[in-house]
Amino acid sequence: MKPATAARQLLRCIAATLLLGSATHAESADTAWLDDPAAVNGFIDGVITAQIASDRVVGATVTVVRDGGILLAQGYGEADRATHTKVAGDTLFRIGSVSKLFVWVAVMQQVAAGRLDLNANVNTYLQDLQIPETFPEPITLTHLMTHTAGFEDKPVIGLFARGPQTVGDFHENLQSMMPRRVWMPGRHAAYSNYGAALAAHLVEVVSGQSWDDYVDSHILKPLLMIDTTTRQPVPKVLEEHLSSGYWWESGHHVKAPFEFVVIPPAGSVSSSGADMGRFMIELLARGDTPVMTATTRALLFEPGHRHDPRLNQTRFGLYERSSHGQMLVGHDGDTLAFHSMLLLCPELNLGIFASFNNELGGKARD
Repeated sequence: MKPATAARQLLRCIAATLLLGSATHAESADTAWLDDPAAVNGFIDGVITAQIASDRVVGATVTVVRDGGILLAQGYGEADRATHTKVAGDTLFRIGSVSKLFVWVAVMQQVAAGRLDLNANVNTYLQDLQIPETFPEPITLTHLMTHTAGFEDKPVIGLFARGPQTVGDFHENLQSMMPRRVWMPGRHAAYSNYGAALAAHLVEVVSGQSWDDYVDSHILKPLLMIDTTTRQPVPKVLEEHLSSGYWWESGHHVKAPFEFVVIPPAGSVSSSGADMGRFMIELLARGDTPVMTATTRALLFEPGHRHDPRLNQTRFGLYERSSHGQMLVGHDGDTLAFHSMLLLCPELNLGIFASFNNELGGKARD
């Protein structure tokens, strides 16, 4: 076994031991079954097995966290149909726009450090580009986090490139792909991939680190997320653990090439289910941690923008998905071949992450 591989396996064991040992039991009888791994596993097994049998799903990873511990981190189906490689606990999936949650955590870290102000004009931080003053009101990080900057957004297909020779440089793409400002900031919520990438660049400017290096040192390493990367393509040490993605063509699953995101912070992350469990535990934590303060973490869950009081709202980087009287927040993520979901229920201290490695996985996810 290579030394680097042996070291990664040791770190996985340490991380798993810490998380499995940290779970506590809820007091409510109505939710007691959520503390029973066998019950949770049985429920999810039934759902995913049915999806695989229907040919909607090639492979999936599902993680459930509860009360500070990982309750379930399970792989299903195949990571590679040609070799019949099964999805395992360390299999990496492309998580698409769930990557944006790393941006918002990074922003909150820099807010806590006093380097970023959520209500300052973003142009005061930018050095290599400036946002046009189309409207009298400037764009702030609050607008970027709530998707109310008023940017026009391009079709999702424009976010992807077929190879490293066509993906371009992140900072050059920020210049060339800058969207028009079409609404006054704060008026309407309209999803903006560019806005999230711009926020990540602000973190680069004030921290003095590239986006990839920043996430490595300030989020992944402290959380022992050793099977996660923002880099494209993934580093060699992770390459053999990366699931293939599949498109649906003429009634068959066809292997897709690696999908390069041209403004990477908006959707470039590859991660395992177990690592996303660690990330959800951090988002649900109640006190200060090495990654976030309790104060800035709470801001992620604060009310952001609501078009109508009867509708769910955009919060600070999280989307409200409340239903049946239960407050739920989270974020979906899509590439052309992968479909993911991260969903949090703070009241129950519960988090669910699921990712599917094929085009039809969008329906399975939903």
